[in-house]
Amino acid sequence: MEAVSGRADGALVSVRLKPRATSDRIGGVRGGALQVHVKAPPLENRANDALLKLLAKRLRRPRSSLELVRGARGRDKQVLVRGADVAEVSRGLGGDE
Repeated sequence: MEAVSGRADGALVSVRLKPRATSDRIGGVRGGALQVHVKAPPLENRANDALLKLLAKRLRRPRSSLELVRGARGRDKQVLVRGADVAEVSRGLGGDE
């Protein structure tokens, strides 16, 4: 999956977040970023928290293993999944790698 890249400490996921959606869901990859929709508004970090919670659930990992490393205030974000490899994260997010 082109939205996932490797790092020494885990896998990095590029995300395009769409807050105030009708449901929490993960879409496809567009422009090198995973499209993620969350119901939460982009206020008081609620959309970011919803994003990390959704990814943790989908990847079957504890929320504490995910960290927002870039994009706290914008729609384009990078999430680090500590201790995971690219193939594992790609499979968990619906990719075929």
